[in-house]
Amino acid sequence: MQKEYDIVIVGSGVAALAFANYILEAKSYFRIAILSKGELPNCNTAMAQGGIAAVTNFEEDSFEEHIEDTFQAGGRVGKIDVIRRVVCDAPARLNDLVRWGVPFNRQQGVFRLHREGGHSKHRIVHYLDQSGKAIHESLLNRLQIHSKVDFFENHAAVDLIRSKNQCAGLLTLDEKENWLQFKANTFVLCGGGSGALFEQTTNSAYSTADCVAMANRIGLNIGDFHKTQFHPTALSLKNQNKLPLISEAVRGFGAHLLNHKGERFAFKYDSRGELAARDVLAAAIFQEMESENVDHQYLSLQHLDQEELKTHFPFIHRTLLSNDFNPTRDLIPIVPAAHYQCGGIEVNAVGRTSLDNLFALGECAYTGMHGNNRLASNSLLEAVAYAYFAANTILNSSIINAANLRELKLETTRYSDNGKAMVLMASLQSLMIKMFHHKDDFGFLQTISNELVNLNNFYEDLNLQSKLAQELRNRLELADIYLESVIKEASKDNLFYA
Repeated sequence: MQKEYDIVIVGSGVAALAFANYILEAKSYFRIAILSKGELPNCNTAMAQGGIAAVTNFEEDSFEEHIEDTFQAGGRVGKIDVIRRVVCDAPARLNDLVRWGVPFNRQQGVFRLHREGGHSKHRIVHYLDQSGKAIHESLLNRLQIHSKVDFFENHAAVDLIRSKNQCAGLLTLDEKENWLQFKANTFVLCGGGSGALFEQTTNSAYSTADCVAMANRIGLNIGDFHKTQFHPTALSLKNQNKLPLISEAVRGFGAHLLNHKGERFAFKYDSRGELAARDVLAAAIFQEMESENVDHQYLSLQHLDQEELKTHFPFIHRTLLSNDFNPTRDLIPIVPAAHYQCGGIEVNAVGRTSLDNLFALGECAYTGMHGNNRLASNSLLEAVAYAYFAANTILNSSIINAANLRELKLETTRYSDNGKAMVLMASLQSLMIKMFHHKDDFGFLQTISNELVNLNNFYEDLNLQSKLAQELRNRLELADIYLESVIKEASKDNLFYA
């Protein structure tokens, strides 16, 4: 079956929804398809707690300070022109979100601001501790009543079809495992990040970087894919892949990091203590875990005003209680978990890939803004900003009559026991975390390379249900990209010698 639209968007998070809203405000007659790998509410945007970083108080803050904080958090290797453009655009994009109905918290008429790790000032605009959910619901509500928007839930994007310097189509599997082809004048990839590739993550189970794998298969450049950000404070729960997040704003509120000796250790690693950037604190926690031979450390909330804590962080408070942790009396076990993909599909200043009619926005894209490590609450900002840049580019361009999409002859996938597939998936998750922790050990990475060859051979022997087969194919390909990216970075720093 084949469907045709003006624009096809892969993904349903903030980048996708903001982009669609910008387009339809200008041209309400455009026909838009929005594809979601799962159900619409089940995405990383909806789980984002902190908020959106933007300078709103120019008496106590400035663009230059936000730019410097972003550049510093990224190890001073981010693209400063990109950082400057997005940061200076932030107030306007924040106004758009307000205009679209996002109920950010205010105090006496002005935004109530949080401070998070890596920020020198209070500049995080938020809605309690469920900012992402508030943004997602507000933007989604506007689109669901629009007659020109069709949502395709539980549709897995499988492959992009390239014709010379254009994207000619998209191949998907629908909710019943049937093949479906999409044709459009413009395609926009907003498929999110790669957290679920790792053993422990704060991301949804759908965060498997499928858009990056698809882009790689049609020859697009992938940049800095190995730069995975681990969030320092995920709630440590035994034998679980998806871990609840404890927002950075809780540390901004005054929570302390403690080791098993009951010592605050963050200041040993950085003068900012618990308000250091995420990569610094995640590395510090991992080091403390290794030195004590334990699998977690602690976050202490006991000294905080408990009523204020409950008022400002109701979702986190409920999450702790539902997992039998009482913040009044218990130390909260935490562990760093895969949280954000700083690299991805290389795009230009407006989100366009090297193909004329293919854009990538949000976490699957590599803009260069984040460098080695994303500054807290810059992700929602970047997604909305680039949605705006891309939408304006498309509205002012003449991308019409994209290349013809040929009907593909597809083989029916055989079905079998999927038990071995889950073993393969777990092996890959374990391999990804090993690569993250041993980036500087060339001998170990050669061993991992051999393991990947074995896992690819194991995959070739499986006959799997279609969607699972495609996800495993992507995971294996992404593990190869990750390893190649690690070795490329290390070689650049003269760590390895062939």
